[in-house]
Amino acid sequence: MRCVLENLDAMMLLLNLLLLNFKLQLISFRLHITARSPALKRIDRGIPLNIRSIDIEEQYVRRADLLGMNGYKPLVFRIDGDVSIVLDIESLHFAAFGRRVCRREVPFGNTEKYLNYYLGGGRTKVSVDKFSIGLSRITPPVGVQLTINELDNRRSDFRKILPNINPDSFPLKMFAAEFTDAIDFDHQIVHSSKNVVLSMNWYEFTDEALLSLARQFPTKDIQFDCNLWQHDLILNFIKTWIENRKTIGAKSSFLFSSYRCLPSTFDKLLQEFNNMQEVNERSISSFTIPINSQSKIHVYGVDEPKRLVVEVVPTTISV
Repeated sequence: MRCVLENLDAMMLLLNLLLLNFKLQLISFRLHITARSPALKRIDRGIPLNIRSIDIEEQYVRRADLLGMNGYKPLVFRIDGDVSIVLDIESLHFAAFGRRVCRREVPFGNTEKYLNYYLGGGRTKVSVDKFSIGLSRITPPVGVQLTINELDNRRSDFRKILPNINPDSFPLKMFAAEFTDAIDFDHQIVHSSKNVVLSMNWYEFTDEALLSLARQFPTKDIQFDCNLWQHDLILNFIKTWIENRKTIGAKSSFLFSSYRCLPSTFDKLLQEFNNMQEVNERSISSFTIPINSQSKIHVYGVDEPKRLVVEVVPTTISV
């Protein structure tokens, strides 16, 4: 039975690779036909293109050549997570499910042209559920309008991509970015997003940046991805709320990748804020920290997704 299943997996992978290659051939054939007729080209470009996800990033690669070890940054363009197109210096590498399908030579300096090509041959209407862009020297070509649900800005300023985002996309279901002093998040797109996730793992930032964020989003439930954070940073965050008498309704969550990190962080915070009331109504203990006679900070853990929640509530509320 195991042998049969392994053979089925291999056959499915081969089928997926063949389907991808066939799809690429169809794209080339369609663009070749429509290029010969302006009327067909207009009709073709008017048909919306629906994509589950687009991910654009540059990857630094070191390789040996006659001059020694040299570095360069090929552009990786992923579609729907499974299909990737690597735009190298003078070639394109097509892969599906981690395995290369084919390689094609391209003229030097035509990166944007080929990006436009695989965004549907110059279509102006492209619907993407999740659009992710990291450190990249290019953005989608001018004129391409992406209608998106989620925007993920890894180590890039989201304002650069705004000209390519259809205004009908807002409010977003999810806005994600790396937190840094260099980017001002006080923007309507961030304020209106249903979910905001800021990663605290890549860049260094100052306490003033956190204070500014707290002033800009007084009641926004911001989720902080803090897998690399130490508990003392979360401690400083809570102390900042106490010192600045954070507004009732303010709420922030600290996401953890491992369940084991959450109880240990919680225990360290509990030790720091001793003599506080502990509540056992949840699966993970919680406690409160008084701010003044009107408000207090409620700190508690949540199992799924694994996160530590810090919330300002009225003193009259029993938690």
